[in-house]
Amino acid sequence: MGFPVAEQAPPPPAAATGAAVLVVHSNTAARAAIGRLLEVAGFEVTSCATAAEALDCLQAGPSAAMVVDYMLDDMSGFALVHACHAAGMTPAVVMTAARGEISAAVRAVREGISDFLPGAPDARIVQAVRAALRKVS
Repeated sequence: MGFPVAEQAPPPPAAATGAAVLVVHSNTAARAAIGRLLEVAGFEVTSCATAAEALDCLQAGPSAAMVVDYMLDDMSGFALVHACHAAGMTPAVVMTAARGEISAAVRAVREGISDFLPGAPDARIVQAVRAALRKVS
């Protein structure tokens, strides 16, 4: 099952163009849809299917932001964020989830995650990444 890209993201502000964003999602279609939305908006996207791959990518070169799914195949998105912080890597984080779970959204806010977006990938991802980058700049 693919995830349709419902709408095009608005053009990026000059500051966001070229910012490195790591997309971490176990679902291939969702990962590709999120990557396309961000690339069209002018971001430099690297995609990973697992938390282990994401940690390797972040150690190889920093990303300004990370879009991570709530539940990855090898660990939770929260555990990945904690592992990043423990290793001294602090990208701005936007978390996604196939379904909106209120407890996960509350936890995300409490743990300093910039945004929690339930549902299929759409232009909200781009807006959330831009907002997250503004918070950390």
